[in-house]
Amino acid sequence: MKKLIYLLPVVILTISSCKSVLPINNYCTTTSSMYNLKQGMSLTDVITTLKAEPKDIYSNTIDKEKVLVFKYKRAYQQINLNSINAESSLRKGLPIFKDEMNLYVFMDAKTNKLVHYITDSGRKTARKELNEALKLKIREVNKK
Repeated sequence: MKKLIYLLPVVILTISSCKSVLPINNYCTTTSSMYNLKQGMSLTDVITTLKAEPKDIYSNTIDKEKVLVFKYKRAYQQINLNSINAESSLRKGLPIFKDEMNLYVFMDAKTNKLVHYITDSGRKTARKELNEALKLKIREVNKK
């Protein structure tokens, strides 16, 4: 029985020291992490900066680019409905993340360096801007 008493702390110490370390793999990144992306970053730097791994990878052999697709969520502020019209609600609230969207990171296939990136909302805005520019150009041509 005395041997068991002496053995118990050794077993507990051994079990507690063998704790396995699990890698942290966030499913989504945030818009604040995306602001830290810089042109010329390596793939490892991009993954470290975003604190997430890509969900899809596409290869464009014509332009010699790789497109990495990351998921991101936008930050919102959750406010108590009783204080929604109070000035204090402008500075308080629990941060919540919702609206899962895509971030497209374009990497040079040869150098594995970041060339540029765009989000789903950026693509929508660009599409609208291009359509407006085309409409203006068509109007100019019709006036001549």
